[in-house]
Amino acid sequence: MSLALLNQLRLCGTRRSGQFLTKLGAVNLSQKNSSSFSKNGNNNNKNSNNKEQLGQSTILVQQGCDIQELPVIVRRLGQDEFAAFYCDKLPNKVEGQTTSTESAENTTKSYINVEEVLKNIENSHTSSGIFMIIDAMDDHDLVPEIALHALSKLTRIETIVTLRNLEGTMIYQRLINCIVTKGSNALLLNVLGGFKSYLDLDTTIGGICTELLKRSAENELSVEETCEAINKFADVKRHASAEQFWSSLLYQERNLTHKNIQRVYAVLPHIKMSRRSILSVLDKKIITVWWQLKTEGALEIIESLVKCDIAPYRTMKTLSRWVNTNIHALDESSLLSIIEGFTQLNHADTQIEKALERYVKAKGVKIKSQSLVAGLLTFCAKFRIRNHHILNGCSEYFITNAEIIEPGYLKDIFCPFGYLDYEPLNAMKFWQTLETFIDKNFVKLKPNDIIDVMLACVYLEKFPINFVHRIFNPFFLDALHSSNPPQYLHLIRRDLKLFDTSLTLECDSYGGPMLPKDTHVKPLWQDGRIKRIINQISDDLADIAGGPECFSKSVVLYQLPVNELYIIDALFHPKGMGNMWNFNIRKERNIHVAVLVHIPEYYDSTGEYLIGPQVMRIRQMRKMGMRVVTLQYDTLARLKMYPKDLRKYLVNRMREALPGIPEH
Repeated sequence: MSLALLNQLRLCGTRRSGQFLTKLGAVNLSQKNSSSFSKNGNNNNKNSNNKEQLGQSTILVQQGCDIQELPVIVRRLGQDEFAAFYCDKLPNKVEGQTTSTESAENTTKSYINVEEVLKNIENSHTSSGIFMIIDAMDDHDLVPEIALHALSKLTRIETIVTLRNLEGTMIYQRLINCIVTKGSNALLLNVLGGFKSYLDLDTTIGGICTELLKRSAENELSVEETCEAINKFADVKRHASAEQFWSSLLYQERNLTHKNIQRVYAVLPHIKMSRRSILSVLDKKIITVWWQLKTEGALEIIESLVKCDIAPYRTMKTLSRWVNTNIHALDESSLLSIIEGFTQLNHADTQIEKALERYVKAKGVKIKSQSLVAGLLTFCAKFRIRNHHILNGCSEYFITNAEIIEPGYLKDIFCPFGYLDYEPLNAMKFWQTLETFIDKNFVKLKPNDIIDVMLACVYLEKFPINFVHRIFNPFFLDALHSSNPPQYLHLIRRDLKLFDTSLTLECDSYGGPMLPKDTHVKPLWQDGRIKRIINQISDDLADIAGGPECFSKSVVLYQLPVNELYIIDALFHPKGMGNMWNFNIRKERNIHVAVLVHIPEYYDSTGEYLIGPQVMRIRQMRKMGMRVVTLQYDTLARLKMYPKDLRKYLVNRMREALPGIPEH
């Protein structure tokens, strides 16, 4: 990080209405530290002009190629009107100024009976009685313990309105000043945390916050105390001030260890402007301490990243490595939290896949948590991980524990098999168990879950004929509609229509269709990448088809419902058909060629196997008598700059077209 702006930089400015104007921006010096009041109400400092004042400005900080504008604390050094940025190396102190540590050391030792004073304060039932006790004490006798107890007693016996009025009194300010100037870091943090229920006491909270910022700038706060300070600032709604702790954390990078690095990650949700700078330091540091992290630390880091909705690449790769190394020591609840965190952060790699594979191999049917199995399969479905060991292990768990599995977990446990187009090795027992489970728990299952499970069966070319009469039942359809908000009903109807159409096309024993055809024009979404690549290669496709009149783009057949799954990216057809795609699927077979472009999301994580919906899409188009040609989007995007290679690729794919499936 470029520190040129932070190392003992002094800026000379002109005094204008309480502000110093610097080359970096206006430095507001209107915020002052809490003043010290003596028994007689006079300032303790011999030279009031030397009293330290804090303000704020912004600076540009460079970390590699990244440049950010971040808030920074500044202070006035004296009457010569110099301002200095707080940093790890304090500028030369002005005569008369002391640090908080020196101030504590110079305090005269008090011989007062503290326990007796605390007892007298506790026996007082009015603010006047408490103030009389405090007023009778000299400044060197007033210690933080007494001031804290008096303040605590005031908050217990007075209302918030009365406390706001007391803020302006001299004795109340003596109490706060004693806590601020003589109290330890831990005391200040505890007091500030106690004021989260008294946010209207702005002056009191502001004085404590200012002192903590000063101590942070003087590097009197440890990493743990700095993190706690950020949390406390967030509790009392001082989010802008919390941003200014970034410099303290950056300067203490060498003090980050496996014991406190998770605490720094935990403060990231409370800061925004400086989050990127702190995260860059953490990203570098976690590589050196990851192997020493405890399970609680790793979970806290993942939880913090989920709250921030960020997934820094280096941190995520390191956490994946940690999981792969420590998978044997994780309990089921911890592993579930990690899997859910990675799922929400949208991160998966080979390390985490290997770890989960080893876990399922070792545990298998011995896993006790149903939610863990559901989480494993949800993770696999989201990232299209078609791992045989994980999927087969989970299928064995389902078969073994079907009697005790709660109906609410059926969708999460079964649907990934259909989505990934994976049939377990023990297929016969698996399907028998599934059918028995659905039959036994049909009324306990959510209507939406039933539709999703039925579609997953169709993806795998298993047709749930035994349950059709229960699904297309007025009572079930009514429950399906009443259990969903109106804005989501079109999605439910779409899936129900897809299920009906799929059975009509593929299952000879199905007596459908049960639902009427779509009669309304509906907008359809098609991936923009597919549309663009088809437009870019349309000349080659038209030439192969026999001319522009034999080639059409983005076609929806009349026989199929209006669904993005049934969009034919490009269709080769005889001349003169126009736009009415209503051919006879029984007589006109292997005449039409459906060209489908497959983007990476249509494949599993290895890029080898298509996912279930796309496999069903190809199968049903072949059932309709069309030849199907599949093109890989990545290959087309790579070859579009080489016309000869592109033409050769297209011709080869046409020769390998899948023929229409003969009717039985």
